[in-house]
Amino acid sequence: MYIKKILTFMVLYMLITYVYGQESIRLPHDHNKIKNYDSVKYCRYSGVNDTILSFKLLSKFKNLEYIDFVSCFQSIPQEIFSLDSIRTFHAWLNNGITEVPESICNFKKLKTLILDYNRIEELPSCILKLDSLTRLAVNYNNLSYIPAVTKNTNNLISLSLINNEFTEFPENVCCLVKLKELHLCVNKINNLPKDINLLKKLENLNLYRNKITKLPDELGELEQLQYLDLSVNEITKIPRSIKKLTKLKLLNLRGNKITSLPRLIKKLTKLEEVDFSDNKITKIPRSIKKLTKLEEVDFSDNKITKIPRSIKKLKKLNYLYLLNNPITKKELEKIKKMLPNCHVIYNVK
Repeated sequence: MYIKKILTFMVLYMLITYVYGQESIRLPHDHNKIKNYDSVKYCRYSGVNDTILSFKLLSKFKNLEYIDFVSCFQSIPQEIFSLDSIRTFHAWLNNGITEVPESICNFKKLKTLILDYNRIEELPSCILKLDSLTRLAVNYNNLSYIPAVTKNTNNLISLSLINNEFTEFPENVCCLVKLKELHLCVNKINNLPKDINLLKKLENLNLYRNKITKLPDELGELEQLQYLDLSVNEITKIPRSIKKLTKLKLLNLRGNKITSLPRLIKKLTKLEEVDFSDNKITKIPRSIKKLTKLEEVDFSDNKITKIPRSIKKLKKLNYLYLLNNPITKKELEKIKKMLPNCHVIYNVK
């Protein structure tokens, strides 16, 4: 996991360096090389010695847009909050940071705030009132709630709160009506509120690995959804309202307790990829033939014995996963004949 974090950081740093070119510096390493402070747009602090000296230089960077703190910091230095040009603030892998000061709201031009892999337990009340903020990521921290926000006063488009301490869906999120992406995976959320239907612009909803047992009918009112991940929960039934999600391209319900698929799934005609693996499904509805854009389907680890002949209508299907189902060799041969251009992945118990 740690190696993955480092590799992700390296890719991000190379990308930033490429974009900003000569306008980027690393502190404290490069502080003696700076010739024109006004030209510096990107600054990275790497958490090594002599950072106190380099913090004092911050006030000279009048046009600094992107600042990046990585590794070893115990707190966010107050000196940074004197800058009013910051558009992206990134502080991650700083395992000593437990809080975010209210001063961060001095960044009136802030568009992106990333605070991954820290120990943050709460966010300042002003954070969701920043008009300019469009992306907020506080992944791998200790959050259990988010501050209140007034409906229609926030321009946040992307919110990511992966791997925190949420036991309930944070209802304040439902006031972020401009959201297009919401990631709350790897928490302990056990239900979804009815007010989730307020997120009319949501396109990507990720609730992987929680403790959700039931989906509200109001979920079907998120008619802009294209990507829905509800894998590794405790869901037993798919609501009929899912038929309204006609823009869905990906549906992931892997690792739940679903026993049957509703016929109304045929309404999701834009689906390209579905994953129903590791459930208790015994039968695939014939109406699956209506999902003509399907390219990949996973029914592994279920209780399926037969595949409907109507599946041969899925001309774009490239991969069909049927691992660990009680399907006979004879039935598998029929499936392969029905789908001559599809890779059928299976095993016979």
